[in-house]
Amino acid sequence: MITFVKLFNELESEIICKLIPPKNAFMMNSVSNAIYNKLKNIKLNAIVEANNICFIDNFIDKLLTNTKYYLIEIHLVNCNLNSVVNITQVIENILKKNNKLIKLNLKENNLLDDKGEKLASLLHDNTVLRNLDLSDNFLGDKTGYAIALMLYGNTTLTTLDLSNNLMNDDEVCAIAHTLSFNSTLSRLNLCNNDLKQRTGQAFAEALYVNKTLSYLDFGWNSLKEDGVRAISETLKVNTSLTILNISKNCMSVGGGRAIAEMLRINTTLTTLDISKNYIYEAGGRAIAETLKVNTTLTALNISKNCMDRGGGQAIAEMLNNNTTLTSLNISKNYLDEYGGYAISETLKVNTTLTALDISENNLCKDGGQAIANTLKVNTTLIALSISKNYMDETGVRTITEMLHMNTTLTFLDLTGKYTNRSADQVISNMLSVNTTLTALYY
Repeated sequence: MITFVKLFNELESEIICKLIPPKNAFMMNSVSNAIYNKLKNIKLNAIVEANNICFIDNFIDKLLTNTKYYLIEIHLVNCNLNSVVNITQVIENILKKNNKLIKLNLKENNLLDDKGEKLASLLHDNTVLRNLDLSDNFLGDKTGYAIALMLYGNTTLTTLDLSNNLMNDDEVCAIAHTLSFNSTLSRLNLCNNDLKQRTGQAFAEALYVNKTLSYLDFGWNSLKEDGVRAISETLKVNTSLTILNISKNCMSVGGGRAIAEMLRINTTLTTLDISKNYIYEAGGRAIAETLKVNTTLTALNISKNCMDRGGGQAIAEMLNNNTTLTSLNISKNYLDEYGGYAISETLKVNTTLTALDISENNLCKDGGQAIANTLKVNTTLIALSISKNYMDETGVRTITEMLHMNTTLTFLDLTGKYTNRSADQVISNMLSVNTTLTALYY
């Protein structure tokens, strides 16, 4: 972020002060004092954004503990706050003196476990803060247990980001246990924390009881088939979770089938990411079959799952029946031209899908031409990515020519090593006629 401090009036409609330092600037005493003198008499709500700044004096204490204005958001991303000796004391002072702070973003600050534990303990009795981001801070077991304890007492925090840390099953299981009692947290991000099956089972138990969590991100962990199956069983009865990310969790075919069984019963999940899980054709077919009857899921990312041609054909059959899915990412699945053709034919009759990513599937020239024929007929697709599909200039030219007639597509990604001057001229001619395309990559 380049904006250093933005101050607003009570309606948050007027920017009073906007100071823009160079990226990675060092806040020297002279600059710090100049800024402080400009701010010290202003009695307004303030949003502090000081990302990518290295603080080397007491300016941060002056800025954040000024009693003349009310802080409602603090964003200190990548500021190396671990080197600010009294940073936890500064945050404590803010929380004690300020009754309007609703968002605190301390991402990428190498806070480590001691400072993370202290910050978590400060929030136990806080009744104002609603959004906390502690991602990318090398937090460990002490912070995890402190957060679990904090969630027992805290009744206002709704969003918590703990992604990309060093937490493991023990402390995250403690957090899961807390969620059986906490009734305010609605969004939790635990992406990339080396979590395994036991954590999946602990959250499965929590989700049987918890009725407020609506967003859960378990991406890039190791829940594997057993952990995913446990969560899937719970989601047959859970009615609060609407967004789930379990990408890259080594769930394999068995996990894919468990997800499919869940989707046949669950009526609340609207967004699901199961990419990079190697569920293969069998898992893909199971999910596709379920989505013929599921009427709530609107966004599915099933990319990079080695589904092959058969998985693509199963997805195509599903799209003939499904009337709720609006966004589908099926990229990197080795569908080849036959799988691509099957999906293209379906999109001639499907009237709900608005965004499709079918990139990196070896569609080749024939697959590209099939997509082009679809664009003649389909009137609902607005975003299409078919990049890196070895379509050659002929396939690209055919798709581009179809956009002379298509009046709905606004985003198109044709990126790949196949354009030449002739294709460039065809694209240029199309852009002179087409009035709806707003983003084109090639």
